[in-house]
Amino acid sequence: MTLREAYQSLLTPEYKSASATGKQAMLWKAVEETRYSKMPPVKFSFVYFGIRFVSLPFLSQPFDVTLDVRPPRTKWLHQFGAIAKAEYVPNPEPPPNYEGVYPPFSGLFESGALGVVRLSLAMSTRFYITGISLKLFVDGKPSQNLIMNPSLDPQDTKNFFELGMTDRLPVAVKFPFGLPPARVFSDWWMGMISAPRDQPVAHLARVKSNGEQVASPRVPYQVFCIPASGDFMQDPDTTVDFRDLIGQIKEDTILYRLQAKASKDGPWIPIGFIRTTSKFEASEFDDRVLSYHHTRSPQPAPA
Repeated sequence: MTLREAYQSLLTPEYKSASATGKQAMLWKAVEETRYSKMPPVKFSFVYFGIRFVSLPFLSQPFDVTLDVRPPRTKWLHQFGAIAKAEYVPNPEPPPNYEGVYPPFSGLFESGALGVVRLSLAMSTRFYITGISLKLFVDGKPSQNLIMNPSLDPQDTKNFFELGMTDRLPVAVKFPFGLPPARVFSDWWMGMISAPRDQPVAHLARVKSNGEQVASPRVPYQVFCIPASGDFMQDPDTTVDFRDLIGQIKEDTILYRLQAKASKDGPWIPIGFIRTTSKFEASEFDDRVLSYHHTRSPQPAPA
């Protein structure tokens, strides 16, 4: 399967109308048939980054395109990653001493869903900024996506699982995005499209995995992913390609445990976990074609 054929395979009526199980199988076939025969080096061009940064139509595409694929291209930031089949599983029981409705949030947070998970680096290994993209499939309807990072600051080690991930990022303070001129300009420029540090998750609370719409959604204000095991912790000074290290994670592994809160000052509530259902693969289709829809902020505040 060529990259173009893989792209076309997810534009068909059969794919769009398929069950979540069917969509996951068709997407994963495209991943497997476009695996790299030789892993490309993780590199980053500030020239390409700068040229694309001045184009608001280009920067708007992740927010405008709701399909699972876009024509083959070099991604702006998270150009290289590793992908696995996965599922989001809600916790079956509330935490001790919890009072209130449980699960506390509706939609996919309540029903769970099959999907794929991508772990990637923004920029290069010099600026070690990690990220997770979770695509959850819905029967006969567009997939729903969750985009999270620890922050826009490079971390101090090469341990991919050093930090948790969230959809609402703190203000960057380190080079390159934390320099005051860069921060002010990027917040203003990207703010024409959406608040650059917020990826609200209300859409995940509005639909269940079977395609049923939620009449009165219960929406989290913020979600936080915590690495589920200390076994993921790697040599902080490793020189091994992060994709090779992630590729060692076994199938049926709980990657992250999720917590969420209903309001800015509300308590954190354990709600579920992300579990792999395959090993991780490095694929040109994942790096150059697969698209994770970004949500514009602000969204309506939860009730």
